[in-house]
Amino acid sequence: KRMRNECIALADQINDEFYRGFAVHQIINMCIVAKDLTIARALLVSVRDNFLRDQIFETAPVLRRRDEDGER
Repeated sequence: KRMRNECIALADQINDEFYRGFAVHQIINMCIVAKDLTIARALLVSVRDNFLRDQIFETAPVLRRRDEDGER
């Protein structure tokens, strides 16, 4: 948890939106491995770049929101 929080704090300091999103993507990957989906979903909200969001959904499809039918 401490390392995750340090990584998030460092990512927040990155000025370039794409690079910040890339850093957050790596933190999300770490959260997925640690089975911390709540934090991963919270971090996903901060990624605004559509390309990066698509990449995140490719590597972590569990983060996709599902409608009532289970469809995307």
